Amino acid sequence: MKTTPHRIGSFVVLALAVAALASPGQAALISHWGLDETSGTTAVNDVNATYNGAISGTDPAIVLNQPGKIGTAFNFPGGNGKYYIGVGDLPWNNVMTISSWVKTTDAGGGRQILGWGNLSNQYAQYRLDLGKFMYGQYGGVSGGPAISTSSVNDGTWHNVVLVKNGASGQLYIDGAPDGSASNFAGTVGSAVVEIGNLYNFGSNYGYHFVGLIDDVAVWNSALTVGKVKAIKSTLNLPALAQYDASTMDKLFQVFDTTLPSYVASGVTWTRTTGLGGAEGAAWQAGGTYYIQLDSNGAGLAGSQPGDIPEPATLALLGLAATGLGGYIRRRRTA
Repeated sequence: MKTTPHRIGSFVVLALAVAALASPGQAALISHWGLDETSGTTAVNDVNATYNGAISGTDPAIVLNQPGKIGTAFNFPGGNGKYYIGVGDLPWNNVMTISSWVKTTDAGGGRQILGWGNLSNQYAQYRLDLGKFMYGQYGGVSGGPAISTSSVNDGTWHNVVLVKNGASGQLYIDGAPDGSASNFAGTVGSAVVEIGNLYNFGSNYGYHFVGLIDDVAVWNSALTVGKVKAIKSTLNLPALAQYDASTMDKLFQVFDTTLPSYVASGVTWTRTTGLGGAEGAAWQAGGTYYIQLDSNGAGLAGSQPGDIPEPATLALLGLAATGLGGYIRRRRTA
């Protein structure tokens, strides 16, 4: 299959023009740790190497290369809990989204997944507590906590997401809203940020995670409900089961028209409308995959070589949404 641009006068308008007209304020993935390393002392941040994670501790040591939700994961084995992954002074944003996958049977308190802490006694804690998912701020930036009603310590993988938008914080477990708070105040200043523990009163230990953590991601915006749900639902399709947060962010950019299209695992994704599923749902019809990202039927369609995606609105590549609806790309088979 190939795509033939439709000529208007003597000009051919390329779909790449869409990227140049990106709307300001679109979501941006600012950090992503896939935790797929099999050895070494670095957890790579594939978005910004400034925040590569330094794997520390030997009492006991974090165990790499364990079966994960997406690829491999890190096991934080408990015991004395003198371990952590230091990711530097990652900025804490008043508006942000954090997503990760966790698998545990532990019922302890203060089990940090990603924590901010400093010597000014300011803390932001994205964590598990007594088997439940929670987010709280403490010290001079107190607020919450938001706590889930459901437990996630059943020994299976769960996607836990915080969407923080100013004073409000909404928790999601496996795409379903579960717990919120609306009294978050203040701003966490320069801090030591760690995966799997919390920098607390000058110590790197004391609030350690117990269990497996995989695919930790931070956006500098509040993801929509549809996007949060899609992080989980997309993985239910076997062909898309390796779509990590970095890949999903590229798909979100296609939906937001900051990318004209994106290819992942041999599937070419473009923006579409007229879908009839539920917000955040992912499904396959024939040879085409669909992800609906809002309640109005807009989302993404993914085609493989040789397929002609439907509906025909895929040919627009989202140009209408950016004011370039007069320029049409027409698909035809080779």
